[in-house]
Amino acid sequence: MMHHWKKETTSSNQLAVLHRALTEHGLTNLADWLFGETKADGFKDQDLLFICKHLGSEWRRLAVRLGIKWIDIDKITDTNIKVSMMDALMDALVSWRDGCANQIPTMIKALRQQELNPLACDLRRRHAYKEDTSFEEVTVFQDQSKNGCLTDLHLLTISGMMDENWMEFCSRLAIPRHILVQNEGKYPKAIVDATMHSLVQWRDKQNDDVNQWQTVKEVLKKVGRTDIVDSLEARKDMC
Repeated sequence: MMHHWKKETTSSNQLAVLHRALTEHGLTNLADWLFGETKADGFKDQDLLFICKHLGSEWRRLAVRLGIKWIDIDKITDTNIKVSMMDALMDALVSWRDGCANQIPTMIKALRQQELNPLACDLRRRHAYKEDTSFEEVTVFQDQSKNGCLTDLHLLTISGMMDENWMEFCSRLAIPRHILVQNEGKYPKAIVDATMHSLVQWRDKQNDDVNQWQTVKEVLKKVGRTDIVDSLEARKDMC
């Protein structure tokens, strides 16, 4: 039976899926015995499962704040579209954990940036973790590129401040209407995610000599969203 499941399962992280299934069926001790090995200062699979259970559609935005590229988040979503959001999120978090050295402080900071303070507090108590003030908060412009190139974190900040007029803004960037409608359908009732996906698609098609920030800034001003420009430039001026 297990051989058949392993062969047929569509999830890219079979261990995480198995752990979740055992836990949900009341076999927590077996799950902990099988998956208990991890770094002393890091997350076990059950820790990530705890986070998954307390997240909704904002998990994609949290993943960006953890440093996972939007294009990879999108691939994970598509891979697990026939399974569940829980599997998609678990895949994303396991991938992040396996490449992160400071897992607990990084996760707590990301949760607070995403305004998920209750979950951050629960996670801190769960690990008896005392937040280190020397672990500086990662700002949106920490990974700024030269020549005004926009990173996923830049685009997330812009997307997070958008409202129902997001399509007008994106249209002025010459993003085709049918693409915007398609993204709206992919992320229903999630303006931030639909905007984010549209902006990532736009950015990745720009030539190297294009100053992406200047282009976006001009459009933001044209649609009356100088508040977004001011918010970004208050953190750090763009090239």
